[in-house]
Order: sequence, then structure tokens, then C-alpha cells
Amino acid sequence: MRRKIVQTIARISRSFLSAARVVLLLLTLAPVAYAQDENALVDPYPLRSADTSSPRDTLRSFNASINETIQAWRAGESQEAIQRPGRRTFETIDFSQLPKRGKYVRQLETVLLLKEVLDRIELPPYDEIPGDEESADPEG
Repeated sequence: MRRKIVQTIARISRSFLSAARVVLLLLTLAPVAYAQDENALVDPYPLRSADTSSPRDTLRSFNASINETIQAWRAGESQEAIQRPGRRTFETIDFSQLPKRGKYVRQLETVLLLKEVLDRIELPPYDEIPGDEESADPEG
């Protein structure tokens, strides 16, 4: 019995260390100061925010933005190309209750852990997730 507990704790520790390594890696890529370059990535809608009008749109925005961020990072693209979808990903979650100190680290950790959870479960088809119509109807 004791051996199983030790094995379980070791497995959890390995998972946590893996997640911590990813977080630390991404933190090293985060710039200390934001500087806009004249040759920055051209985004046709640079000021667009994440669509959070319904649970379906929020999930769709989260998945699209986090996947775009990860693809840009893996491709070795510029910090701007990584940060734009990354900021949009943060907009899909309410972080208003987080203290200012260490907020970015907690945001990054939350987004990465949520991505890992969503990748491990089978999501329902988007048409089964409540959209604008279902969200607006208080009786639905």
C-alpha cells in the first residue's frame, strides 16, 4: 500500500515538473519590455480581442489562440508573433481576482494546464456546446 502511494506521488511529481519546465521555458521567451518593431508581424486585425460571447465561442477562441501561440513558438517566430495570440488566449479566462504580483506567471500556468487538460479529454462537438442563442435565453 505504501509503495503504491509513493509511486503515485512520484508520478504526480513528474507531471508537475514537466509542466513547470514548459512554464519556465515560456517565461524565458517572454520579453522584459514590449517594443514594437517596424517589421513586426502583419496582422489584419491586430486589436481584435477573443470572442467570449458564449461558451462555444470562448472555447473556440481559446483553442485557436493557444494553438496559434504554440505553433508560432515551435516555428521560432518573432516574439510579436508569439505574443499576439498569447494575449488573446489570456482574454478567454477571467483573471481579475489574481493579485498583480506574479500575475503573468499564474496566467501562463493556468493557460498551459488548461490546454493540457483539454488535450487529454474528448470534447463534445462544437454544435453541442451552448452558443449565442442558448446563452442569451435564461430558460434554455
